[in-house]
Amino acid sequence: MTRSSIEKPDFVIILDKNILNLETVREGIGKETYFLIQTDSSSKEIKKQFSFLPDYHRIHCIDGTSQILEYNNKVHPSIPVIGKFIRITEMVPLETIKDLLNKEFMEKIGEEKMRLTEKALEEAYYKI
Repeated sequence: MTRSSIEKPDFVIILDKNILNLETVREGIGKETYFLIQTDSSSKEIKKQFSFLPDYHRIHCIDGTSQILEYNNKVHPSIPVIGKFIRITEMVPLETIKDLLNKEFMEKIGEEKMRLTEKALEEAYYKI
């Protein structure tokens, strides 16, 4: 297996906007790079705060923290981010992700949490 750094990312997912202050995150970012940032800020606010980012149309934000709080923390924090990511990129169909989550986690988290997980995933996917 070969491991190397990504020199020019097409897509960057940021789970804490403060990470954008790190120089290593900025390396390789171009005008064509898309961002998905877990934050309650808008794309325009993020662009103003971090001027090195590309046009705000390439910045997508999701307030996943507030969303999982609505589910009493019974949903993993990455689920809203995954939902938004697959909507933006259209790389994998929503149903494929739901099937995979069911297969991998149903026994581990149980039916109630799995139902809430699917609901949170769909909510993030369909939220514009």
